[in-house]
This record gives sequence, structure tokens and C-alpha cells, in this order.
Amino acid sequence: MDGPAFGFQALIAGLLQSPKFLYRTEIGHHTGNGRYQLTAYEVATELSYFLWGTMPDVELFAQASPGR
Repeated sequence: MDGPAFGFQALIAGLLQSPKFLYRTEIGHHTGNGRYQLTAYEVATELSYFLWGTMPDVELFAQASPGR
């Protein structure tokens, strides 16, 4: 198999196997020396996806607001 069909199949397979497609990651703020610190909203998002498999609800986002 060669030609455009093979190229398209290889492209789709590569995209579907990419870690950036398969896993959610939060970036955070760079604190130096290659380290990143997550914001309160990013921590809330990570917890929500870990515990419930969905995005945070309004109440969890409210708890992650600055100063809480």
C-alpha cells in the first residue's frame, strides 16, 4: 500500500497515538530551574478529571478562585 491513502492512514495513526492527544496536562507557571507550579484552577481541573472524569463544576471553580 502506498500513495495518498497510506500517507493519510499514517497521519491519522500518528495523531491518535500522540501523548498530547491521549493525555490531559496542565502547564502551570514556570518557577525556574525547569519547574512549574500549577495554579488553583489547574489543580481543580486535575482533581476533577482524576476523580470524576469530567470538567470541574461551578462550585469547584468558585473554590479555586484567588484567595481561597
